[in-house]
Amino acid sequence: MITYAQAYKLLYYNFGQVVYTVPNFLYIGLSSQNPGKAGTNAIEPTGGNYARVQYSNTSSAYWSEPINGVMHNSNAITFQTSSEPWGTMTYVFIADSLTGGNILYYEALNTPMYVDVNTTVQFLPAALEISIVNPEA
Repeated sequence: MITYAQAYKLLYYNFGQVVYTVPNFLYIGLSSQNPGKAGTNAIEPTGGNYARVQYSNTSSAYWSEPINGVMHNSNAITFQTSSEPWGTMTYVFIADSLTGGNILYYEALNTPMYVDVNTTVQFLPAALEISIVNPEA
């Protein structure tokens, strides 16, 4: 899902109200609760070697070509191995900063994931989907 912050940027840009500067880096994060459309309700693990995964947003190598308004990750996205339990993660998101910043997109995991000590969370290619389409009526 797209957050309000990202939707506003795209709408302002597409209708000539502001220039939108695409971030050079984006960050994949995990949350134990729904970040919500405002993108402010994410609860990320604290400690235990957790950090958002950074990737360069200046290359088309990280995402597929959009087809019918949908893109997928082209490469595996791998988090650092947990050094203590992170708890049950239920959402994944994309943000514009390593910490804080704006959550741009988020999605519920198909299956909640308990991350115990010595666990490496990885999303294989095509596991994440970014979509900007209207739901079917």
